[in-house]
Amino acid sequence: MYGWRLKIGIVSPANNVVIEPEFYRALPEGIAIYTTRMLIGDTLSMESLVTMEQNAKRGVKELAAAGVDVIVYACLATSLAKGPGWSEAFVEEVRQTTGLPATTAATATMEGLREIGIQRVAMGSAFPASISASAKHFFESYKFRVVSEKCLGVSQVKDMGRIPPHVIYGLARDADVKQADGVCLLATDISTLDVIENLERDLRKPVVTTNQAILWKALGLGGIRACIPHAGRLLAGDR
Repeated sequence: MYGWRLKIGIVSPANNVVIEPEFYRALPEGIAIYTTRMLIGDTLSMESLVTMEQNAKRGVKELAAAGVDVIVYACLATSLAKGPGWSEAFVEEVRQTTGLPATTAATATMEGLREIGIQRVAMGSAFPASISASAKHFFESYKFRVVSEKCLGVSQVKDMGRIPPHVIYGLARDADVKQADGVCLLATDISTLDVIENLERDLRKPVVTTNQAILWKALGLGGIRACIPHAGRLLAGDR
C-alpha cells in the first residue's frame, strides 16, 4: 500500500515538471504524493497567476477525495501575486472545507527560513522581474530582511523546468552576500536537490529552497520526522 505513513496532496501549476520528480527522489519510505494541476497561460505574470488560482478549490476537493493527509498549494508566485494574508486564508479554507492541515509554498519557505535561523536573506528566483520585484516586499512584510536579490527573468512557463542545475547553482552564488545569514531559492519549478548540498558546503551557510521547504513542512504537518540525505540542513534529521 502506497502512502501508508503519509499521503501528501499537491496542487501545482500545470507547467510544473520538477516538483514531482524531486519529491520522488527524496521521499522517505511509506510516504506518497498525489497531484492535481491548475491551468496557466504560456507567460508567467501577476494576471495569469490570479486567474490560475481560481482552479485551486477544485484541486483541493480532488485531493481530499483521494484521501490525502496533507494538502500543499505548490506555487510561491501566487502568494506574491495575491499578497500577504492569502496563504493564511487558503490554509484556513482548506481546514474548514476538508478538515485537513495545509500549507502553501510561501508559508513553507518562510517557516523553513525561521527553522534554520535565517533572518537576513540572500534571495534568488527564476521569476520574471515583474514578479521578482514583489518578493522583497512580501518577505519583509513577514519580518525578514532581504539583503540581496537576483532573478533569472524567465517569463515563459515551459522554460522554468528546463533551467539546468549549474544555472541554479550560479544564481545562488550570485545572490549571496557576506551579511546574509543564508540563501533562499524561490519557485517550485526549478531543480534544487542537485545543488543544495554543494551550495551549503561552498557558501558555508544554510540554503533553503521552496521544494525542500515544502517537503519539510508537509512531513511535519503529517507528524513525520525524517532525515533525508543530501537535501540540506533543513531536512537533516539530526540538525
